[in-house]
Amino acid sequence: IGKLRLNRYAQQSAVVSPLHGVLNDTRQYRERFLITKGDELCMLCVDDISYINMRDNHITAFTVDGTSYPLPMSMNDLEQALDPARFFRLNRQYIANIKGIRKISFYFGSKLMVKLKGCEDDNIVISKEKAALFKKWLEK
Repeated sequence: IGKLRLNRYAQQSAVVSPLHGVLNDTRQYRERFLITKGDELCMLCVDDISYINMRDNHITAFTVDGTSYPLPMSMNDLEQALDPARFFRLNRQYIANIKGIRKISFYFGSKLMVKLKGCEDDNIVISKEKAALFKKWLEK
């Protein structure tokens, strides 16, 4: 009788486990950041972010109008906090909003080069490995 109960429990777990994963996948992503700028608090809406850049271990969000905001989070934490339907980690230095992409070009060795709205860096390269994921992300 003990084995029967264990098997029935195992069968129930096998059914519940995938459903549990689907139900728990309705996680909430950040919609805004509260940022200190001088002696003021600014609210930065995620929709206003064109891209996020890390330079010299400083992480900065840039809006469509070119305003910059320091972010007190790591790139990995930001990647987890932002909605993957809208944001993509291009490389170690850049996370882009889909609305912030200006131009995509082919680059050597199956890599891609991306130009972002309001960004002066014209050498944003996506690795060969990430290029396929990036193209799939763009087609969603």
